[in-house]
Amino acid sequence: MEIVRSVLGSSVGRVAFEGEGPDGPYRYYGHKGFDFRDLQGELAERMTITRRLFTPLPIMGPLLNSQAWFVCTRR
Repeated sequence: MEIVRSVLGSSVGRVAFEGEGPDGPYRYYGHKGFDFRDLQGELAERMTITRRLFTPLPIMGPLLNSQAWFVCTRR
């Protein structure tokens, strides 16, 4: 069901993984629930996005692609 929500543009919750390591506590997020549009918004606040690329099927844009690339310049 989460994949359907994702394809339709709804958000999927991100799960934080926490633990204790040799350097102390740690916290990280996996890829599940990552939304490139959130990152795009954060980048756009600080830089000018000159181009967006999607792979491995560039012609499909964000649909069915697993990677988003941003070409940015300083403001």
